[in-house]
Amino acid sequence: MMTVTLMTSDRVGLIRYMVRCMREHADKEHIVVTYNPDNHWLTLVINVKSKQVFYLDSRIPSDEWRKPKIRDYSLVISILDESLDRHLRAAEGYKEQCRCTQQPSGNACGFYICNNMLLVAAEPDFMNEDVYFNRTTIDNVKDIRERLAGFLTIEVINPKGGFYFS
Repeated sequence: MMTVTLMTSDRVGLIRYMVRCMREHADKEHIVVTYNPDNHWLTLVINVKSKQVFYLDSRIPSDEWRKPKIRDYSLVISILDESLDRHLRAAEGYKEQCRCTQQPSGNACGFYICNNMLLVAAEPDFMNEDVYFNRTTIDNVKDIRERLAGFLTIEVINPKGGFYFS
């Protein structure tokens, strides 16, 4: 998870961490990162093979062509440029924001980053934006709630869990 505070207060540590993550997950097709640019969480999907970064933001209004307006991603782009230059450089650049479901309220971004991560895991083809648009239902909410509760119970609360901290 990246926040603007972390990016500005410990830039060197974050870059070191990102380089290590990229090295350890070089065999993966995608690396999914949550990002908080201004008290709002969104999902960044780093596509290692296509050398692109996709921004899934549930709180951006669409323009008249139903394309999301783009936020200022200069801080996170500078972090990615600096830390992942070998892996993410493409001749024409690598930032691209694709259309995704927009949240109905200002405080549901946590659900939407979980929903976007599940969609990326199930349908990693970003060339078909329809997969990422208007796919949210009450069943999605229930599924994410159950998965999150299961993860917390098994991996965080359980002393044998991978993320247990005593």
